[in-house]
Amino acid sequence: MKNILIVSDTHGHTADFASVYQVENEKKHIDIVVHLGDSEEYNEVFDQIIDDDCEYIAVCGNCDLSWENPIKRILEIEGNRILMMHGHSCKVRQGYDNLAKIALEDNCRIALFGHIHIPVMTDIASITLFNPGSLVFPRQADGRPSYGLMQIDGDNIDLKIQYADTILCG
Repeated sequence: MKNILIVSDTHGHTADFASVYQVENEKKHIDIVVHLGDSEEYNEVFDQIIDDDCEYIAVCGNCDLSWENPIKRILEIEGNRILMMHGHSCKVRQGYDNLAKIALEDNCRIALFGHIHIPVMTDIASITLFNPGSLVFPRQADGRPSYGLMQIDGDNIDLKIQYADTILCG
């Protein structure tokens, strides 16, 4: 079983990420942190925050400082293929069909994306599309900072959108 913390669009606010990571890691050990782009930080900044036995995996967003991360990654976790993209390159602001098509072409069951700063969990063509929103610049109507949690246990995948307002403001 793997516990995965999913964040996107933190835009240099690593203290907010650190708070969320600490709270979630105390509840359930986080095995992997997935960053879906626009961290505006180098990977080693996140590596210093997370535990040594936690893996940090990131993709590049349109606002990132460096191109040390790819635009797209395919994760294989317990036999499940998961697409990671920021989303700007497939125009997710205009809709999710391009993202779903890429996931289908890559035989992925889930597509994780960022860019729009709005939490999303929906299905298109048998692909689950998931956006954790943003911890620092949420754009949905209620303006609540958000992130995602995913637990994978073989074929069973549990995806959840979590709200961080009590963590960051409490």
